[in-house]
Amino acid sequence: MKGRGGRFEPAPGGAGRSASHRLSPASLRGALAPPGGPRLEKCGAREYIGRGIPPVMNPKFCLVFLIMGLSAAAVPPPVFESAGVVVTVEPQIPARLRMEGLRDGRVTFAVDVDAEGKLTDWLVLEASHADLIAPCSEAIQRWRFSPARYDGARVPVRVKFTVNLSMTGAVISRTVVDTVGDFFERVAGRPLDYRISRGNEIDRPLEALNRVSPAYASEAQRQGVAGRVTVFFFVDERGQVRLPAVSAETHPYLSGIAVRAMREWKFTPPTREGRPVTVEASQAFVFGGEGK
Repeated sequence: MKGRGGRFEPAPGGAGRSASHRLSPASLRGALAPPGGPRLEKCGAREYIGRGIPPVMNPKFCLVFLIMGLSAAAVPPPVFESAGVVVTVEPQIPARLRMEGLRDGRVTFAVDVDAEGKLTDWLVLEASHADLIAPCSEAIQRWRFSPARYDGARVPVRVKFTVNLSMTGAVISRTVVDTVGDFFERVAGRPLDYRISRGNEIDRPLEALNRVSPAYASEAQRQGVAGRVTVFFFVDERGQVRLPAVSAETHPYLSGIAVRAMREWKFTPPTREGRPVTVEASQAFVFGGEGK
């Protein structure tokens, strides 16, 4: 398998091809029920915005979510409700930084909320000031979340949002640009103290140390459940896969097995100029022949 710019493509007939497993039609139908792996929607592209939730309690998040259900052609369009968040603790600019003249700053996070509304993982994507990361991280761990729902069923989501801090308090908002760092440098003229690395910035391409093929049921292939699935994720300083998610057009059954397999992968720890970093990456899987 060859990595380039943080992206991974399956080698022909090798890594990235799924393992075939037998599964009865009844079991396959059960596997299509929610919840499963998250589905990806990028800000600036197609977005799914929760409705009916007060904006103070739940800003319009850019979501990553998984829909597991029957064919959309057989049922009416389902209703999606965004995950909710109650900000029980508001992060503040540390007193030392206030004394040094800092008046505002921001930290962007990606968080995973499971189908029970529990915060399962989070990553700092960017921060205007490194000293703001700790108070924001501590606050997030004390927030309360409500699960997202798809047609009434609870589903896991990945949420990307920004904490904007000022002398008067904090405002939590959905990230409205794909690269906050570019926004800071272009509009505010303020370089970031911290951001995750891009694939073309690390010292050497990522190398997979442990690969796990998705458990693809032979019955799924017979029923025509096939295609190409791309999993988007982060690799942290230890080489662990974090916050995997899939693109919106992915079949729900395939998205679930692809994400579960991706969580088991292990990579060489990424570095940038000799320092451990977190990097964004992707991996493609092909099920039942050529991807769609």
